[in-house]
Amino acid sequence: MSYVICVAMENQAIIMGDGRAINGKQIVTESYKKVLCLTPNIIIGFTGISATCQAAIAYIRKKPMISSIGIAKSLQDYADNPSHPCRDKCSFVIADKDVSGKIHISTYHMESNIIVVRNPNADETVLVSLSSDEVDGYEILRRNMLSQSGNILTNMCSAILEVAQLDFSVNGNISWEILK
Repeated sequence: MSYVICVAMENQAIIMGDGRAINGKQIVTESYKKVLCLTPNIIIGFTGISATCQAAIAYIRKKPMISSIGIAKSLQDYADNPSHPCRDKCSFVIADKDVSGKIHISTYHMESNIIVVRNPNADETVLVSLSSDEVDGYEILRRNMLSQSGNILTNMCSAILEVAQLDFSVNGNISWEILK
């Protein structure tokens, strides 16, 4: 698996991920980009079987990209279509900024076929963790966001580096996208 995290507030979202891609126990690359900017107002991060994730990303790039929930529903349509390969353990986190500047977060998990939508407000920070079952990536992210003094990017990087020490499938080659 991989480790992709999102921190979102009312007017900003950051999605960050590691760069390791593996096939079984073999490292395929150390610089796989799991976080992409789809449009100036939409960013996405993903974990799972890279071929399936890339095919799903190619599919949604052909669809109108207006909102995170719309993209999540397109991913769901992709997974439900019997002509597509399979419903692997792929997960996606999508952030969008609407015309009023408000941030919306949607997550979609292919295996369970579930979409979750969160809309952070002024009093709330939304944390999302896509990680393997062996590591509690959410707890590591939460702890780093609470205990670290520093900016959000530093705290998020600290979480990824901590997970990289615990999980072979994660490395410290970090990439991110920011939506403001």
